[in-house]
Amino acid sequence: MSEILTLEIAQKFLKGGRVSLGDYTSIDEAAAQALAQQEGPFYLRNLTSLSDAAAQALGKHEGTLGLNGLTSLSDAAAQALGKHKGTLYLRGLTSLSDAAAQALGKHEGYLYLNDKAEEAVKLARKRLPQTARSGGAPAVAGTQLKDSATKPDVVELLGAIITKQEEQLEALRKIRWAILGVGLVFFLRFVINP
Repeated sequence: MSEILTLEIAQKFLKGGRVSLGDYTSIDEAAAQALAQQEGPFYLRNLTSLSDAAAQALGKHEGTLGLNGLTSLSDAAAQALGKHKGTLYLRGLTSLSDAAAQALGKHEGYLYLNDKAEEAVKLARKRLPQTARSGGAPAVAGTQLKDSATKPDVVELLGAIITKQEEQLEALRKIRWAILGVGLVFFLRFVINP
């Protein structure tokens, strides 16, 4: 796995080059700015660090943004991502300050978190004034499509489905290797050495 997603790599991806954004553990500010200006879902699933400047850029993206590899966010990064409009995946968060939880509580759109982070954001949302909470979709929502779905709603739903399918495919790959291992042991034990 490579380390830094640079502007050059982001531009290659945006031009349709064979680049997997999930191969990088960090992103520089210029690459984040380039990606944020484009429509479409971006899954940076192995990103383990995010600078405040890169978060500021990604917070301007509208659409689906997958950042499930992040385990923590600075307050400034959470503030920037709280302004993101669309679907935001932060399922890897293991720690979240009160200020970060409040910032994410202002997110307008679908916000997918793990149970611990979800609780922190729900508590923070309760403490926010009503004016700061109005206008957006619920902080944490399932993959439900409204009757009056718009194109962005459909794109967000498809992004959520794709993410779920990626998770299921990874589980199936692990099962496949386990089955092959058991089959090999069986073959060696009972066919080769009876």
